[in-house]
Amino acid sequence: MNRRSAVLLYPAVLAGIAAGLFYAIHSARRHNALLHEIRGTVEQSAARSHATYRLLKKQRSSVRQLCNYLLPVTKGVEKPAS
Repeated sequence: MNRRSAVLLYPAVLAGIAAGLFYAIHSARRHNALLHEIRGTVEQSAARSHATYRLLKKQRSSVRQLCNYLLPVTKGVEKPAS
C-alpha cells in the first residue's frame, strides 16, 4: 500500500471539512440576516394593522353613535298608518 497517497489525502479531507464549515457559517449569517429582515417587515405590518384596527374601531363607534341618534328621530317622523 502506498503511504504517500494517504498522507496527501488528509490535508485534502481537512480542507474539505474547513470549506464545509466556512460555507455553513456563511449560510447561517445570510439566513440570520434574512430572518432579521423578515422580522422587521412583520413588525411594521403588525404596527400598521394595529393602527388600522384602532381607526376602524373609532369609525364604528362614530357610526354607532350616529345611528343611535338618528333612529329615534326617524321613528318620530314616520306617518301613522291610516
